[in-house]
Amino acid sequence: MASIPTLRVEVIARPRLDSLLDDAQVRSPLTLVTAPSGYGKTVATAMWARSRADVVWVSASAATDSFTIVRGALLEALPADLRGRLALLDPEESAPDPLQLIARIATPTTVIIDDAHLLDREAVRHTIASEPALSSGLLQVVLIGQPALETAYSRELGTGLATAITAVDLAFTLDDVETLLAERDAPADPERSRRLHAASGGWPVGVRMLLLGGESDTEELEHAWDGRLADYVEHEVLARLPEELRTFVLEASTCARATPSLVFLLTGRDDSRALLAQCREQGLFIDAYADARADEHEVIYRWHDTFVNLTHTIRMRQDPDRARALHRVAAQALRRAFPGAAVEQALLADDPDLAADVIRSSWLGMLLSSQTTSLDQLCLSLPEELQSQPDILLIRACCCDILGEQSAASALRHRAQSMADADGGSEFVRRFSDLYLHSDPVAKAEAADRAQELLAGLAEAGEHPHAVFLLGWVELRLRRDPERAVEVLGSAVRAAHAAGESALAARAHANRAFALTYGGRFNEALAALDTIDAANLLDSQWESFDGGLSLFSRGYAHFYRGELVQAYDVFDRMVKEGGTDGSFLDLGRVYFALSASVLERAAVYDEAEYHLSRLSNHDRHGVPWESYKRLAAARLLEARGKAGAALEVAEPLLNRGGLPATHSLLAEMYRRLDEPALAKVALQRIERRARPRYVHVGALVTTAALTAAQGQSEDAHKYLERALLVAEPDQAWYPFLARDSVVTELLDAHPRSGSAELLLAEISRRRSAFHEAPGGTLTPREQEILHLLRTTMTTQEIAAELHLSLNTVKTHLRAIYRKLGVPNRRSAVRLMS
Repeated sequence: MASIPTLRVEVIARPRLDSLLDDAQVRSPLTLVTAPSGYGKTVATAMWARSRADVVWVSASAATDSFTIVRGALLEALPADLRGRLALLDPEESAPDPLQLIARIATPTTVIIDDAHLLDREAVRHTIASEPALSSGLLQVVLIGQPALETAYSRELGTGLATAITAVDLAFTLDDVETLLAERDAPADPERSRRLHAASGGWPVGVRMLLLGGESDTEELEHAWDGRLADYVEHEVLARLPEELRTFVLEASTCARATPSLVFLLTGRDDSRALLAQCREQGLFIDAYADARADEHEVIYRWHDTFVNLTHTIRMRQDPDRARALHRVAAQALRRAFPGAAVEQALLADDPDLAADVIRSSWLGMLLSSQTTSLDQLCLSLPEELQSQPDILLIRACCCDILGEQSAASALRHRAQSMADADGGSEFVRRFSDLYLHSDPVAKAEAADRAQELLAGLAEAGEHPHAVFLLGWVELRLRRDPERAVEVLGSAVRAAHAAGESALAARAHANRAFALTYGGRFNEALAALDTIDAANLLDSQWESFDGGLSLFSRGYAHFYRGELVQAYDVFDRMVKEGGTDGSFLDLGRVYFALSASVLERAAVYDEAEYHLSRLSNHDRHGVPWESYKRLAAARLLEARGKAGAALEVAEPLLNRGGLPATHSLLAEMYRRLDEPALAKVALQRIERRARPRYVHVGALVTTAALTAAQGQSEDAHKYLERALLVAEPDQAWYPFLARDSVVTELLDAHPRSGSAELLLAEISRRRSAFHEAPGGTLTPREQEILHLLRTTMTTQEIAAELHLSLNTVKTHLRAIYRKLGVPNRRSAVRLMS
């Protein structure tokens, strides 16, 4: 992983580039080496890197998680002994984050990442290209990749944190061409060098292509002088091939990415696999590599992009009808697996209607597989009259919304709606874009019903699993019927598997697990989550919506099962790992604050409030972020003893509907704050049809406590008995764990008859775990000291009582406070009371 690549081409010394790279590192800690294919980016950087010490080289891959690549590079930069110790870490321990690894680098190190355009930009920007990392003085970073890197890191370039070395710098100079010829033992010939340089425009692979074709003083070289390398490829490179192979190369290079099966469709040759291998052996600008999505025995071939452009020119001038037919065949063959490439092929076939049809049939799949930017660009590649059709405008609106450009999304949607009666357009696009673009819960619910009606008669089999998933995804976020969401997402899992869409099936499976969690089917949910974790099914695509989904689901189940320490640990992990705002990370922030409040972890209240400040104050895709934020903020204020402020923050929630879990927790808080009237209003806001069982349990326990406070003991125990029975199937014990005398006395006084005895014993066990060790497992000695803290004994007296030294007792106290998450003795006693 960390070795500088072996150079397999004729290599010449290029001191000019070495100096440029040296100077770039002096000017800034981040260097971008960017150019299209064929400019020798990797070769030039590798030559420079070989003369330097303390260099780590890694190659990015689209099949490997970006954080894994970055963390692996940083581990290679560490001293060998430290790297060895980290390798021996217990798998259960959290791995150091990238910034911690950087701090352990012993000597300044250069980390070079090839094909860096394949990495997630934010993953790099938050790790080795973050401002703390780049300003540490311990790290120089070199990213090699396509020109898109300059756009991705324009902010760093603008602020001087980065320097770019581009195609202009990498192009061969006249001196380079002369050096290359000298390395080939050619006699010095300034005129020949000049003609080669002019014919190639300094493009390194172009120079080598001219030499490969047997460059000479022919008329064809004069054409190349004018930049018409196609002439040279046709008359000097291809003309030297046997006619059968020449025809094969022209047709097989219709697409840059070529599998034997695709090439068979293009050429009709049964021996396509052997002929592709022959092309590679002859150096005809084609490489071979393995593709994780292909059969393990299938080799994927890749023609050089510029060579593909040249052969397109040759095909068009030799037989334009045949050339367009080949592009049309390629478009149809690629439209399902590679819709972006299919659109490009359709446009090369001069068939924009086919290109638009591919977009209409693939847009939802592209959105759900994180190809949003590509989809938007494909829409813009259509002719103006097709770009302006209502359905294309709606697809672009969805793209803009995902990319965070809400104003542009709104404008495109309004423009499409104003053309509702225009010809052209797809009912499927209209209904499912409405399903996606609506933020208002009522409008979104209506859109979901319309989409469901259309889905029942959907004929486009290829689009079916994506449509079913989106419908289930929206149902889940509407919170109107968790069981319906479970059913639809289960259908999406089956449809995705049937269509061979493994990534979509994994995402649908994870969302179904959350639907089970939200619906209160905790045992089923945890079993489903275990299969996700064990099989590593869930990928990180659609991060802005589903990031952290399975982790949050696990924490949510722990919370309402009354496993509050485990829940806190999960949400603490979520907020520390970070992620994309607006995703499940934000719900993790809400429940981190709620868990800290319930456990009375006073030491993290400030941190919890900070995380809540990161939440949006606006609904998006039916998720009521402001309501969640208010609930958690009010609960923190209550925990701080600021009852008046808590009531003020929570008040607007009483006027909002569709928030069953929120109103259940709100009613519980009002009851504790001795506001029975407000507690009853909150309970009334819980819609019976939409409430999961654990919400029903919470409402029953709160009602029991309110009834007991009114002196109606018999009725209170009836409510409590009902709560026990409803809670038992899903183990929804959270509402019974309240730290107050009313619930405690109700439980203590409840008749121990029949099944109630076992249920009360389980609640007692969980209350004991909750009250006695909320900060982690205390050792027997720590528990003994904690018991004595409740007395009036001083620390010195406790030491004498236990026959320990004062320093030993102080050490135990620090451990107790850390595990309980409290700053001092008073808070520890209050927490355990």
